[in-house]
Amino acid sequence: MNKTFSVPRANSRGQGGHGGHGAFTLVELLVVVAIMVVVLVFAVPAGNNILHGNQITKAMQQVQDQLSLARQSAIGSNRTVEVRFYKYRDPSVPGSTAHFQAFQALEVVNAATFVPLGNVQTLPPGVIIDASPTLSSLLDPSKRVTSQGTVPIPMAATNYSYMAMRFLPNGSTDLVPTANWYLTVHSGLSGDPMASPPPNFVTIQVDPVSGIVVFYRP
Repeated sequence: MNKTFSVPRANSRGQGGHGGHGAFTLVELLVVVAIMVVVLVFAVPAGNNILHGNQITKAMQQVQDQLSLARQSAIGSNRTVEVRFYKYRDPSVPGSTAHFQAFQALEVVNAATFVPLGNVQTLPPGVIIDASPTLSSLLDPSKRVTSQGTVPIPMAATNYSYMAMRFLPNGSTDLVPTANWYLTVHSGLSGDPMASPPPNFVTIQVDPVSGIVVFYRP
């Protein structure tokens, strides 16, 4: 009589009764952790660079808009408009260094009367206008007058100084027409003042004759 033999099926649960996916070993966990650390090492600086880049772009737009507004207001009202760049210490950081980090447009009524065209504009946190004459000729103390604060501003009361330029009723400026006039905006973490621009910056230029504002970015 013939006997029928059946071939035993493989245990789908594997030997030892474990499931199809075994637990991670210590070595595997360490490898995963190491990979995550490497990814974070590269991702965090990249994220910071993107954040700083966005803040610098926003600052550039703020300055450009304020200068353009001042010029249009001067033409529209047939009055001189002054733009002030404020330099002060961050009151929230004890012992901090003073930087140019705010600005404001004011209509010049007479030698002693100025009417603000809006609130003081503050640059995004950590972004400054470089104080070096090499990078910001508009802030060169040998070419422009430095004034001390007398009218309180929200972030510094009267503990500030400022330098100013003016747009005239015909749209031109009070800047010497034979020179180049510009500001350089960058992260304050790069330093201030700087002899040369950092990798991430933007330069805003004002044509002294036409008053037109343009910007350059690497």
